[in-house]
Amino acid sequence: MTSDAKARLVAFGLVLGACASLGGAAAWITLDRFAVVERDGVRRSLLRARTAIEDYLVVLKGKAGDWAQWDEAYEFVVHPTPEWIESNVPTNSLVQLDLNLIVFLDVDGRTVFAKAVDAATGNPIPVPAPFDRQLPLDSPLIPPGDAVGGVSGAVMVGGRCLFAAARPILTSSGRGPARGTLVFARFLDELFVERLRSGARVDLSFRPYEGEPLPRDFREARDALGSVDDVRLEELGDERIAAFGLLAGLDGRPVLVTRVEIPREVRSVARSAAWRMAGAAVAVAAAFGAAVFLFVGSRPRRKSA
Repeated sequence: MTSDAKARLVAFGLVLGACASLGGAAAWITLDRFAVVERDGVRRSLLRARTAIEDYLVVLKGKAGDWAQWDEAYEFVVHPTPEWIESNVPTNSLVQLDLNLIVFLDVDGRTVFAKAVDAATGNPIPVPAPFDRQLPLDSPLIPPGDAVGGVSGAVMVGGRCLFAAARPILTSSGRGPARGTLVFARFLDELFVERLRSGARVDLSFRPYEGEPLPRDFREARDALGSVDDVRLEELGDERIAAFGLLAGLDGRPVLVTRVEIPREVRSVARSAAWRMAGAAVAVAAAFGAAVFLFVGSRPRRKSA
């Protein structure tokens, strides 16, 4: 092989290697950056699910406040009558309010009146313990008498999650002393989960933090998550990705493991971009390599005297 041919081959190899390295680096950087975008996206989806729950609790607490600051309720909790219940708490009232449970408690946490219904059908259901008798005075659902705003959050009742709002019972003008506590509550059932899915626009599911046996992915996420601020990601093949988080109850302890799942659309875009970059790198390498191969060492030789 002549020296010119060797020089051309070496130059061609250098150009090809440089272009391939640059193309590979660009593709790797693209995939890495898109992976960050994908992880941020699924984390935001989990945040939207939490926000949807927080928004519902704000609405629930507002509904409870309309009833808790009411002269008639203020009188009823110390002088309950069947007539007042029949007139003011018919079953369709709970259905219209989208509630499973309404409870009037006296100042000692004893149940003055409680009613539970199936929110979808309106059929009566048993009042779950401890609302059927008495709440302990240290229950997070019994706010201090001066906490006019009350409290709201998730509690576990009989292995089921209950979103509840509790407000002190005051006069219509908001004056006390409080004569007890009013509780409005809604179970986290499939109908409610579907509503959260629609509101948050994500594929969303929940499992109790404790109690029933958990599916493998929920169990592993629960064991890996150290606090409600942590997020665990799990790739579900090339098509979907999931994020897991914890939802704290009124007492601050985890009550639910939350899971959101989204399609890996970002990954598909990233792969397409990476392939285009690789193709462009090959094309540039071929063009420059051909040019180098043709022109390196192609200067005319002097004629010997």
